[in-house]
Amino acid sequence: MNSSISEGLPLAMGEAALAGLPVVCTDVGSSFCVVTDPITGQKFSEVVAPNDPTSLAAAQIRILALLGPWAEFAEDEQGHVPPTLSLRPSEDEVELITRRMYDKAEQRRNLGLLGRANIYKNFSSERYLREHEQMLRLGDYRSRWGDTRSSKDI
Repeated sequence: MNSSISEGLPLAMGEAALAGLPVVCTDVGSSFCVVTDPITGQKFSEVVAPNDPTSLAAAQIRILALLGPWAEFAEDEQGHVPPTLSLRPSEDEVELITRRMYDKAEQRRNLGLLGRANIYKNFSSERYLREHEQMLRLGDYRSRWGDTRSSKDI
């Protein structure tokens, strides 16, 4: 889980995806880009608004139990209706959802592996090095032309 209220490119989320783990994150910085295929728009982890602890908690439960939009990855038998997550679940609902969390560990792992494939596809080491090299070149360019002091002034 990444509950940041401010973020650049969250490397920890990419690392979690590389470990085959789906994540829950807030929609700040480039978090959405890390968990989404830029071509298809398919998400491999849940993204919620920042500063919304109720949504963050519900998203964690949806990912862990593969509920709501994640039910399609649960490999349920045809016609099976997964439990729904209400704001104040009953004891029976808590029991059903908890059991589903344990029962769907393998399917949740498969969802995480889709996120891993997305990271490999869109965040290769070549891209990482190329973008860092571009930043270094821009920094070098700015330092040469942005510093108008002469060597006598130093």
